[in-house]
Amino acid sequence: MSELTYRALVTRERGCIVTAYCRERKTEYFDTFEDGAKADYSPGDIFLGRVSHLVPNISAAFVEFLPGVNGYLDLRNLPDQGKNLTAGSEIAVQVTRIAIGKKEASLTANLQWIGHYAILNLDRRGGGISISARMDDAADKKRLRDGLKERFPEENLILRTNGCELFQENEDEFWTLVTAEVERLKEQRDALLKKIPYQAPKTLLSPSKPDFCLSIRDFGLTKLESITTDQPDLYPFLLDTLEEAKDKISLTEYAQGDARPADTCGLSDAINEALKKRVYLKSGANIVIEQTEAMVVIDVNTAKSVDSGKDREAHYLEINKEAALQICRQIRNRNLSGMILVDFIDLAKSEDQTELIRFLKAELKKDPAGAAFIDLTRLGIAELTRKKVRKPLFVLLSEKSG
Repeated sequence: MSELTYRALVTRERGCIVTAYCRERKTEYFDTFEDGAKADYSPGDIFLGRVSHLVPNISAAFVEFLPGVNGYLDLRNLPDQGKNLTAGSEIAVQVTRIAIGKKEASLTANLQWIGHYAILNLDRRGGGISISARMDDAADKKRLRDGLKERFPEENLILRTNGCELFQENEDEFWTLVTAEVERLKEQRDALLKKIPYQAPKTLLSPSKPDFCLSIRDFGLTKLESITTDQPDLYPFLLDTLEEAKDKISLTEYAQGDARPADTCGLSDAINEALKKRVYLKSGANIVIEQTEAMVVIDVNTAKSVDSGKDREAHYLEINKEAALQICRQIRNRNLSGMILVDFIDLAKSEDQTELIRFLKAELKKDPAGAAFIDLTRLGIAELTRKKVRKPLFVLLSEKSG
């Protein structure tokens, strides 16, 4: 069970749908999504596309999945039904990343059906079982892998963090719920595969669930004591998508002149902070976040931080760890992705450097989007990466205001 409990709020701010995760009347994390007329497509949507052209030297194809809309498809490790493609071939593809800037949408032919506890892959060649990297117990991992292989010998499954947590809390309940969920996902897969031959190219075969609902599921339902929305039109989507958490979901209505739920948890302050270049820390130090076209660069500054009698190296380590916490928070709230370079305060002791890296890795591991520490350069710059799925916050809000 998670040691932290949050309240989730689904609301509208600045022309967007926002899911905020609050503790003690403060928004610690939030996710922002496009609102209004639904975008033409979203991550997770499955289309029947048509190959526009192949690019053999990079083992890729460009697939038109909507009229006039092409996506990039990596041809390596295609499932069997994706072999021997030529220009004009039809292929079922799933959106993994929407178009951002000049980059086309990214597609995959290895379709996935995502549940609360498990993910079912179309490609069965591996016949494998993958367990969430957030599960550290090797013995439990082996028992899980063996048990899933025994129950689903022909399937390629990924057990999500939610499933791992349930297994460790109640093994009997885990097998009941996960078995039922995988069977349901298999039914969805089989139904979609049966209808593909009768569909026209550039057709939506299966829409994804609303992003704002999926983000709550990815955050972790076990971390949430409640899920509230003040938007009546969004309430049914929450009930439908998060069926397993219906008892936590509620609709809050307020009269004109009353304080909005967003005002009681500091959501506006959190958004404003995420749009600033400089973020101040409680110690008096600060971090500066620069977004360039190629990467994100973050600098940690001692500024007005005071030693308060401790030795300098211990003080610098504390500031770096405080900065690491805020950096991980800002990366998530701003939805920064790709290559991220962090210039921490120099640490003279190798053991302090090791402790900082350990601390940073642990915080990055909590990010549902898949953030990771790569290495520390010879100049002491921390290299991070984060999966790119949605538009960054500043891009989304600038489009709304522009």
